[in-house]
Amino acid sequence: MSSLFLSEDLHQAVADLCWLLGRGYAPTASLKLVGDRHGLDVRQRRAAQRMSCAPLAAADRQLRQVIRADALHIDGYNVLTTVQVALMGGELLECADGTVRDMAGMHGKWRGDPDPAFARIDAALRRLKVKSARWLFDAPVSGSGTMAEKARALGWDAEVVPDPDPLLIAHDGVIATADAGILDRCGPWLDLTRAALISGHAAR
Repeated sequence: MSSLFLSEDLHQAVADLCWLLGRGYAPTASLKLVGDRHGLDVRQRRAAQRMSCAPLAAADRQLRQVIRADALHIDGYNVLTTVQVALMGGELLECADGTVRDMAGMHGKWRGDPDPAFARIDAALRRLKVKSARWLFDAPVSGSGTMAEKARALGWDAEVVPDPDPLLIAHDGVIATADAGILDRCGPWLDLTRAALISGHAAR
């Protein structure tokens, strides 16, 4: 698994930012304070922001994490994008809540061939013995219909929806995402991204 080189300053900045968030300080002001104190550049601040969360929030997310599921709702682009970044040798972040995130996230348009990422995730789903999975793709993102077709071609359900977030939050079963906003409000979740990356590594 590729990862972002963590300088001592960035490592300490994440710890400091988690500490401030845990005491109720505003995220934007906390990031500026920590970034200025440790001399972080724009890219490092973005990394620290994506890696950090309040300790209680991290603990709560981890309490709801599961390692198996018969059925799964998948935050399509959230999972696919991070696996795609890893396969392209990009930088991944090991976050305070135990999830794996990429640096940038999804912004409006998919780039590159999604087939290798789909194959890696499909292999993880089958290794985890998931019986049914429903992929949810964001309608505003160009090419979501094609993405849904690719998921269906692998034997899974897929749907293009205006916004997957509320559907994932309201779902009473297990979901797969690393989106912090969803993880704070959803039920049980499975780290499918990490499972896909680990299974691929083990296969080599």
